[in-house]
Order: sequence, then C-alpha cells, then structure tokens
Amino acid sequence: MRRALTSGLVLLAAAAVLLTLFTLAGLKELPASLLLVGGNSQPLVLDRNGVPLNITYQDAWNLHERRALHDIPPFLQQAFVLAEDKRFFEHRGVDWLARLSAAVQNLMAGEVVRGASTISEQVVRMLHPRPRTFWSRWLEGWEAGQLEGRFSKADILEFYLNQVPYSAQRRGVQQAAHYWFDRDLDTLNRKEML
Repeated sequence: MRRALTSGLVLLAAAAVLLTLFTLAGLKELPASLLLVGGNSQPLVLDRNGVPLNITYQDAWNLHERRALHDIPPFLQQAFVLAEDKRFFEHRGVDWLARLSAAVQNLMAGEVVRGASTISEQVVRMLHPRPRTFWSRWLEGWEAGQLEGRFSKADILEFYLNQVPYSAQRRGVQQAAHYWFDRDLDTLNRKEML
C-alpha cells in the first residue's frame, strides 16, 4: 500500500514537472507596450476635408483610428465590461468563477454553449492567435496573468476597445462607429453604442 502511494506521488510529481515545462515552452513574449502594437505605420494622409486617403482595413491592427481610454465614452466602456467580463476589475487575468460556471453549463448541455474568456485573455488571443483548443486556453490564462502583471487594467481595456475585431475587417470601437453609423464615436447615443 505504501509503495503504491509513493509510486503515485512520484508519477504525480513527474506529471506536474512535465506540465510546467510544456507550459513554459508554450508561452509567448508579451509586447513592451500595448500602444505600439503592429510596428511602424505610414503617416496618415488626409484630403482637404480631413478625410483619410490611405487607410486600409487589411492590416492586422487598427493603427490610425485609436482612441485614448479617457476619450471613449464611459457608458461604452461599462457596456463592454458588463457584456464581456463583469469581474474585469476584480480578477488577475482569469475569472475562475466564470470558468467554473461555464464548465458546469457546458457539461449539463453536453456541448460547449458558453465560454468564459476575460478581456485580458481576449487581448492575449489578439496578440498571439492560436487554434481554439484546451491547451491554447491554458496558455492564454497564464499569459493573461502576465499581461495583468505588466500593464494596468486601463491599458488593457484601452487596447481591447481599440483592437476588438468587428465585421468588414474593422477593428476597434472608433472604426465600428464610422462603419455602421458614419459618425464619430462621441456622437453616438446609448442605443447605438449598445
């Protein structure tokens, strides 16, 4: 009995070491800044009416129509946090309570009906696209913790709101406002923001 217990503990320890090594090998480096993601961009060329002439929506990042967090309407910020990650300001990258709740719902349904990605995990997924697998979710959780250790919640939310993908290859709330309403973000009413 004692020998079986010792063997079990040795196997468990070896599995933990292997999991740690594979996890460390799978983690990717985070950028030094969330403001300059995408590298160098060409200067914005405007016509005489201030309309951009050289914006393309083929880029991986929204480099020209970014807004500082304090310039994004607070109502819109709150709406995103409530819809995407209501405990955003309370967790450190992973919302374990939401993950547990989603796991229970998925098990009861017999299929995946709900995810539990935090805003920080979604930012990691934007920075490091991977196939949607359990292993990827594992790595994203660790990287989300590193992201939150390096950047403030405000930095993460600002990046997210400026880079979140929309249809027609638009990224960020500013591009979405222009695409769907042909207006600036500040002119939208609450219903339009939602």
